[in-house]
Amino acid sequence: MHPGDHRPGARRARRHRRGGGARRPRDGRGDAARAPGAAGAPGPRQLRPARLPHHDGRHGGRGEEGGGRGARPRAGEGRGRPGGGRVTRFRTLCVAGSPSRGSHTRALVAHVGRLLERRGSETSLADLAELGLPPSHPGHYWSPEPHPVARAREFIDAVRASDALVLGTPVYHSGYSGLLKSAVDLLPRDAFEGRAVALVSHAGGPRGSAGACEQLRQVVKALGGWAVPLQVSTVTADFAGNPAGDFTSGRRTLDEAGPVHARCEELADQLAVFTRAMRGAGALEDRAGAAA
Repeated sequence: MHPGDHRPGARRARRHRRGGGARRPRDGRGDAARAPGAAGAPGPRQLRPARLPHHDGRHGGRGEEGGGRGARPRAGEGRGRPGGGRVTRFRTLCVAGSPSRGSHTRALVAHVGRLLERRGSETSLADLAELGLPPSHPGHYWSPEPHPVARAREFIDAVRASDALVLGTPVYHSGYSGLLKSAVDLLPRDAFEGRAVALVSHAGGPRGSAGACEQLRQVVKALGGWAVPLQVSTVTADFAGNPAGDFTSGRRTLDEAGPVHARCEELADQLAVFTRAMRGAGALEDRAGAAA
């Protein structure tokens, strides 16, 4: 061995001389990017924001608003999971129902949204902690006229423009949040009709963490939707990043080395499969064209 062969540059040169080149992981990212909390690892790619109030594009990762990867793909084109063929794209609205900014619920909903993007979804995030929606009122619910508040109208329009939804809630007294309930009460009775819905929740401890999702199943049914069989409930130990109660930086992420990540993968699979089955390729393309 040459005295200088112990240097990293010499090792790389030997690999290239053998024709192998530098090894790359299958997803095209380095180990630091895949290891939560690793030194120098970039933060999680945030979802492209929904066209809703109080989103300033800082969380954008794709499309026009986020300025990340260029123009939005045409409806009916795209890729599913890595290694898959061309699939019909669909639109998913992910709703984070926590009143706290940078919450565990938001991180969980965003994580599922990113997994859906890998399966051909154009995904938007509606964080209710930032939207400032008005309280619901029965007079608006029964009125044939559009809601008088612009923020409420845009939220309703975002739901109607979606092909699928992810509803996320914190668990308060074994139930879902009042903020999410108030937002859902702004919607017309058929708002979820023909749509598959994924349900996720977060609780500080395991007691009663799944009950909120079971309650939301009744709400989804009342609005004409269909909740997929699987649901995901998390606790604080499932996350990497800020300690509990620190909602300032929004860097909390789901630990991809933990068991919940695999369950989120399965949840994303179910939502993608059932959305395509319920809507059909033609219906998805028609909806995308109408929303353009």
